[in-house]
Amino acid sequence: MSKVELVALSKKESGFVQANSLGLMYIATGESREQRVPVVNVGGTDVFLAAAVDGKIATAKSLIDAGFASINDAITVAAGTSQDEAVIADVNEMFDPEERVGSNGKLLCLTTNNHRRGASVLAMPVLFRDLSRKLGCRGMYVLPSSIEEILIAIDLWGHDERIDAAMKAMVIAVNQEQVPEDMILSNNAFYYDAEDGTLRTVGAID
Repeated sequence: MSKVELVALSKKESGFVQANSLGLMYIATGESREQRVPVVNVGGTDVFLAAAVDGKIATAKSLIDAGFASINDAITVAAGTSQDEAVIADVNEMFDPEERVGSNGKLLCLTTNNHRRGASVLAMPVLFRDLSRKLGCRGMYVLPSSIEEILIAIDLWGHDERIDAAMKAMVIAVNQEQVPEDMILSNNAFYYDAEDGTLRTVGAID
């Protein structure tokens, strides 16, 4: 059976999202409905995800050809696959000791094991819930590093508007200076509240 997984769309790709009369969202890649790429929004964010079949972003037709009775069925299976393949790493472990920043284990990278558009983990609140419980934190800043991954800054003290603005400014600066346009996920910063299990955009919304 074909492998189906969720993949993150870039900010540029998300700019082409439309909605039909039923409110279902898609990106048109041709004139027919079969050529539309069904997409879903990650609640509380401006990020959109699509399903991929065997590593290729899926159109409505390719999802039907893969044996799914509906788009919702495909998204449900894709979300389960992506969650099973989620990877969490301490950012400091990616660098040599002399190059490490002083995160003290409080800056984490979340992606999928193939790292291909792995920022789709943003749509898996169970990961944030389990991580916040394990670390005993009030919440987490979620920074859209690129379509490949997201960064998690652990909040141990509570957040405020000043920190929210600083996180957003950092995301924008990194996107402008280091991330190719077709890899930018979002110019916004997000916050996961461990108390109510919600994910929301913080700072001025771009």
